[in-house]
Amino acid sequence: MKNVILASEDQVAIDAVAAKLMGFDPLSINYINLGHSQGLGVGDPREIELVGDDVSNENWHFKVGHNLHQFMGWLTWYGPTKFLQKLVTRTPLVAIPIGFSEVYHDYVHWPLKEKHVFKAWCETTAWGQLFLRYQKEGHLAS
Repeated sequence: MKNVILASEDQVAIDAVAAKLMGFDPLSINYINLGHSQGLGVGDPREIELVGDDVSNENWHFKVGHNLHQFMGWLTWYGPTKFLQKLVTRTPLVAIPIGFSEVYHDYVHWPLKEKHVFKAWCETTAWGQLFLRYQKEGHLAS
């Protein structure tokens, strides 16, 4: 996977190029297709001029999986508990899913999965090494 910096005046085009790099068909993503079809920008990568390194054949093979957060969102907005939506999202009860999310992400997901991915990134990439150097020199909070 290459390190790539993207810049554009066209926000639809930059999202389309990012989606293509990740391995997705940009026009199959609703908001990119909508922006493209309404003339808000260019969503078809074949119509976008790339300057710099040729990344037109890059494919990082990202996959969208299912997760607990996605399921909870579905329950709140579309599922059988939709009738509780206003009660859960517009009252102090909103603290319950926020607390659940904090526990899940900070005490389960981070230590069991993402922390290892982050450490490997730090050890094996130039950007990771730079991040560690900045942290060591006190440019980042530990």
